[in-house]
Amino acid sequence: MEDPRFLKRKLIAVSKAAVLGAAVAEALIALDWLAYGMSQRGYLNNFWRRVFVRIDLIQSLPSILVTEALGRDINSGNPYLVNGVLGFVLFGAVAAFWQFLVKRYEKQSPDSP
Repeated sequence: MEDPRFLKRKLIAVSKAAVLGAAVAEALIALDWLAYGMSQRGYLNNFWRRVFVRIDLIQSLPSILVTEALGRDINSGNPYLVNGVLGFVLFGAVAAFWQFLVKRYEKQSPDSP
């Protein structure tokens, strides 16, 4: 059995990564919303407008898939919730894989600082 101190450190690292994943997913939606507003006022050129339209299409896919899987109409999916949960799960799964299967903590000798 693992030392509880190391297990606690691993769980904290996994939870930090999961929260970061949710924040990144939400920040991408907010960035896209900001870019849309800027393009409506003429601040973005055509290249950046196309980039953000493609990002918007990619971000809408998880929400569409979830609402279709639940059998609801297309307007009932909340993209903030769906993408936040998806980012939370994906980043958390990768972090858990890294912390529990790949990364190895070396035991320190009592003499080392």
